Amino acid sequence: MDVDVVRMIMSDYKRGARPAGDLVDPETEYKTKKVTERFSENLHIIANEPSLALFRLQEHVHKSLPQLAEQKHDLQSIENQVKGAVYDTQYAISAVEAVQRSSQPLSNISDLLREATFYKERLNEESRKAGNKPRVKSGSFTSSSSREAHPSVPVSGYVVSLEH
Repeated sequence: MDVDVVRMIMSDYKRGARPAGDLVDPETEYKTKKVTERFSENLHIIANEPSLALFRLQEHVHKSLPQLAEQKHDLQSIENQVKGAVYDTQYAISAVEAVQRSSQPLSNISDLLREATFYKERLNEESRKAGNKPRVKSGSFTSSSSREAHPSVPVSGYVVSLEH
């Protein structure tokens, strides 16, 4: 049956109109009225169910959205902290690798310093044997000509000064 026809029949029954020549039993009339009321109630529920569902969804979103936004903010903060920690760790690893790579140049410098100390002592000893004043003072490196800056040696991008 069409919904308009059902509405027309229901409105006729509410007004008390009866079809001509129709004798209706009061019990049948009561049952018919109950059926039409329940049918009307069900139509009303079915018609309003989608809007009720949407209302419940909206209610849920309004309750949970602030918590979700806070969690998103917390996760972004934690992500930034993790990125910082990863950067620091990678920087520390590269620094340790650079120190490991510099062991050979530092070993060479140490050998050269030992050699220079040996030659300085030898020169001082020869000067004493010859009766001359030592050209190189003990514990310092000076040039025999005008005072120059202390010698320096480049090591892996750094300059190591040989002054004491």
